[in-house]
Parts: sequence; structure tokens; C-alpha cells
Amino acid sequence: MSAPRISVAGVHLAFRRREVLRGFDLAVEPGACVGLLGVSGSGKTTALRILAGLERPQRGEVRIGDEIVTGDGVFVSPHRRGVGLVFQDLALWPHLTARGHLDLVARALGLSRAERRARVGEWLERCRLTSVARQRPDQLSGGEQQRLALARTLLPEPHVLLLDEPFAACDRPLVEDLKALVAEIHRGQHLTTLMVSHDWRDMEGLVDSVAVLEAGHVAVHGTAAQAMAHLADSPLGRFFRC
Repeated sequence: MSAPRISVAGVHLAFRRREVLRGFDLAVEPGACVGLLGVSGSGKTTALRILAGLERPQRGEVRIGDEIVTGDGVFVSPHRRGVGLVFQDLALWPHLTARGHLDLVARALGLSRAERRARVGEWLERCRLTSVARQRPDQLSGGEQQRLALARTLLPEPHVLLLDEPFAACDRPLVEDLKALVAEIHRGQHLTTLMVSHDWRDMEGLVDSVAVLEAGHVAVHGTAAQAMAHLADSPLGRFFRC
């Protein structure tokens, strides 16, 4: 399957009467990498969880490719969406080695022993983890933990990659290294990618376009220059690192 288009229309979600998303619309073209920029609490993570099938909105529709995965009377389970989500806290399993993380996912896919060995070895190598394959998360550096979370997400070969504040805990030199890896994988795997952040620097040079999330909806979606111009005139602009 080639990289699919993502289309979100009229999504509304509230928790205990607090509106998180309201009239949320977003389109990500096939093979594009789009940044969703918003302040803390603006609903960025909720938007990713809806796309991944981890939250169900009260209203609205989500399409991945030609398939409605969330809509009126329709809800496709997460494992059938072809979507991979890297969580902000990484959600690594503390008792498993790096290789163990990937092997567990490969087993869940029902791969044969030979297929598991090949797939696990491939992603250890691609994410530069071969030398630390026997180490647990608490023995890995911050960058290695980030790369392990990415490898675990990509091993099932999703068609859509979602990244939740992927570089929030990293210093700037490490961010640039991780951005290069994400860009390489995005192109090589022909993925449609959506990443969220509160920091424009995390997206710079990586995304094709930027959507600014304000008050539960996309206020502008366009080039980086268009997004920055909007923020310059917005009362929220002072909260962003641009």
C-alpha cells in the first residue's frame, strides 16, 4: 500500500464538558510530513490519539486513504488502521532489552522465527541500536530511548506515522540528529507523517507544512512562513518558540 491521505473533518471531543477539539479539520496529503503546532493543552495529543483510534470523538469523521476509520456508526480498531504512534513518554517496557522490545512486537505480528530475526535486525540497524541491543531502557541514553521507541513503532510497517512531541526531552544537537533519522525513515518508508510540538524548531527543515491549533481547531494550515505570520499577529504567539 502506498502512503495514504489523512482527512479529518468536523471532529469534536469533550471531556466532562471541557471542549478539547471543536470543528477540528485537517488534511495531510499522501507521503507528506505535516507539523501540528500548539500550546500545551491545546488538544494536539488528543488529535493524534483520535487518528490512532485510542480516543473516539463525539462527532466528526476521520479517513485514512479511502477508508472511514471513525465516523457515524463506524470505528475501526487501532490495530487495523495501519497507524504507528510514538508516545511523548515513549512508553518503553523497563524489563525488556532493546531487542526484546522489537522481538515482542514481531511475535505479536505472527512472524516466523526467521522473519522475526530479519525484521528485528533490520530495525536495530536502521535506528542505530545494534550495539545496545542487549540493554534495557534504563541503560540507554535519551537518544537511544527515542530511537528504540521509533523502531518499535515502525517494525509493523505502518503507512501512517504519528509523533507526539518526539524531541521534547532532547537537547538541540540530539534533536537535529533525531530529525535527520525521522526524515530518512519518512522518505524511505513512504509514510504519511504527522508530528505535534509546541516548539517550531522541532519541525524546522522536517515538515512540508504547518497547521496551528488554537481553541480546539486549526486556525491556519500552510507554509511555515504563513504559520509564522499568523502567530506573529496572534495573542498566543508569545507562547511559541519560533
